[in-house]
Amino acid sequence: MRRSLLLVPALAAASSVPAFAAGAGAGPNFATLTSAVDFTSTSNAIMSVGALAIGLTLVVLGIRKVMQMIRGA
Repeated sequence: MRRSLLLVPALAAASSVPAFAAGAGAGPNFATLTSAVDFTSTSNAIMSVGALAIGLTLVVLGIRKVMQMIRGA
């Protein structure tokens, strides 16, 4: 009895999903907003920050390695 009480709302929710999906269509179109923005400078800035972070990490690792060599000698 309890299982059938849980099955009815689940079945009703599952049967209404296609109706909501059909009404949604393809979603909003943001082409007018994104076409006015030039993302090349943004992507260049993100790439340069990433390169800077990797470079800094390599410098720190190099300093640690040199310090280990000095202590071990």
